Amino acid sequence: MNKKIIAGLMSAAAVGTFWACGSGNIYEADSDDQVISATFVSPSKTDAENDSMVVSGLIKVSKEKCQADPECAAAYVPYLSGQEVVAPASSASEVPNNGNQPLVDVSSSSRVIGGNPVSSATINTGTDPVASSTSGGGSTITGLGTCAESTGKTSITKGESVRFKVTPNGAALPDPMAIVSATYEWHYNSGTPDGSGDGKKTSDNITFTESGDADVSVTIYAGGESETIPCPLHINGDPITGCECTTPEKTVDYTVSPEVAWTAGGCISAGHTLSYYWDDAEGTTTFAKTFAEAQPGFAPKLVVKSDDNSLVEVTCPAVKTTKGAEYGIKIVGNQIPQAKVEVANGGCLTVTGEWTEANYLPSLKVVCDLKGQGVSLTITHGTETASDEGQYGVNNVSLGLGKIGVGAINIDMICIDYTAAGFGATDPGKAECGLGTN
Repeated sequence: MNKKIIAGLMSAAAVGTFWACGSGNIYEADSDDQVISATFVSPSKTDAENDSMVVSGLIKVSKEKCQADPECAAAYVPYLSGQEVVAPASSASEVPNNGNQPLVDVSSSSRVIGGNPVSSATINTGTDPVASSTSGGGSTITGLGTCAESTGKTSITKGESVRFKVTPNGAALPDPMAIVSATYEWHYNSGTPDGSGDGKKTSDNITFTESGDADVSVTIYAGGESETIPCPLHINGDPITGCECTTPEKTVDYTVSPEVAWTAGGCISAGHTLSYYWDDAEGTTTFAKTFAEAQPGFAPKLVVKSDDNSLVEVTCPAVKTTKGAEYGIKIVGNQIPQAKVEVANGGCLTVTGEWTEANYLPSLKVVCDLKGQGVSLTITHGTETASDEGQYGVNNVSLGLGKIGVGAINIDMICIDYTAAGFGATDPGKAECGLGTN
């Protein structure tokens, strides 16, 4: 049985069911077709209702089979995407049929027929083209795809050979299924291609003997649209070695020392001049940042470049900043300490230690008290906060820290802020904070 799409059905009782076959002729359904149709018929429905059910069911099955066949899907993109539904020629419904005569030839290679259930359309599953070629011409569109080195590299050393692959994106097209029949044109403006590409989604194997940025691109033609997409890759020259990034700081109170400095050193690239880029801005071997808020850890991005087009990214250590001093509470021997520590305004707590008791995994909370008159206190951890205020101090202000597990414990940036601004306010001194369990 040929691959077909049903677009119409005459009365089953009077005329029978008709298919449009690959040749373009409309024939009466054969025994195989009747078996398919029977699966959609309900004995409780009228003939007219069953006709409608058969049509809907057969169209659904035919569409699914067409979409699974690349040639069929490419030929009937408008129909499968619901963009072209054309009323059939009336002559097809006027030709009588007694069950043995072939009906009128219908040329439907470029149309999908719908509307009244009186005719049908052909899907060409052979080698003859149905849709027009998508290569050449076309208007300009964006987002048709991306191009990258086939193994994910963003840089190589000169002398290496690589391939590029393009990933098409049909969603950028008015008709997304047109991407199935897309064509690809590769452009090699740098490097030496070896002609081994498939002419489609994979480029030639290209050898780059000069340092710098590769100049390779691919043009995608699909659905009457086109886009030329760059294939980014950096080719390094002579290597840069020995680079380090250091800072003497690990944790700083930005209210006391707001500026933190990092230094780059040890970089070598024989005979070449080096440049230093901190957070994408050119600088010197030293970088400084001024902090105005607490952060769990900040590290600048350092890239060292040479005049031979080489570059290397260097990892810098992160520095934690706090608003006020940092205070520690340590858990030892699977015991939650009962003692409290004094925390100055703006200070942050860090809970450390190790838990080994798998049968008891408590949920921790931090609990703070503050003396004084007209005071308010706020505990912050991440995006969670807890606060209270009182004319004569506050007690047991608590914030959950989550359930601990077996292994190392490290909960930081639990920050305490308080004020004394109410009626008769007095200096509250320091808050007293400790751990508890929920």
